[in-house]
Amino acid sequence: MKKTAYKILGVGENASQREIKSARNELAKRYHADLTNNLGNPDKMTEINEAYSKIKTIEDRTKYDHQIMKGALVPEKDGRGYFERKRDKAQNDLNKEHNQRLKIISELWNAQRMV
Repeated sequence: MKKTAYKILGVGENASQREIKSARNELAKRYHADLTNNLGNPDKMTEINEAYSKIKTIEDRTKYDHQIMKGALVPEKDGRGYFERKRDKAQNDLNKEHNQRLKIISELWNAQRMV
């Protein structure tokens, strides 16, 4: 399973640039060898820096999000990209809402017929 840059930094897809930078700085304080008493975690710092570089600026973030949307990055085990899952969830929500409305209309129709 490949993690998204957002997940690595612990921010949501709608996070502001300030929130992204703040999250990166907090993680750097936690894992950087120069800022901790131990040796730090160089692999984790590399992962954090790579994730941050992908969404550091609005332009980079737009390109990255577009890659996710096209399915170039498959962040989950099910083989579907972020936007595919989001689209499917929205479609399911619409179907549920549609079915609820049909049920209400049907109940009103039946009640009207009985009067």
